[in-house]
Amino acid sequence: MKNKTNENPGDWHDVWELTCMTLGYLAIVAVIVSTLALYSRPVHANEINQLDEVRQGSLLFNSDNGRYRPAPTLHTDIEINISGMIARTKVRQQSKT
Repeated sequence: MKNKTNENPGDWHDVWELTCMTLGYLAIVAVIVSTLALYSRPVHANEINQLDEVRQGSLLFNSDNGRYRPAPTLHTDIEINISGMIARTKVRQQSKT
């Protein structure tokens, strides 16, 4: 009886080559994403001129010059409950005031 793993050793070589290529591509994507995250701008600007400029949930304070200053977010908790086609989401943010 022949050992089936030795019948066509090229198949294992092809699988190994595909696995190495996939890991290489994943490493490249990880480096790109890390670089973008490192050099991206902060989400909040120092001051906001109008409330129309707000793009996410924020706690804003009035500043002396009529602009708005966002409070820095310290912690965010997200709870998602899915039941069938309905998803209920609770977001709790702790801000430094």
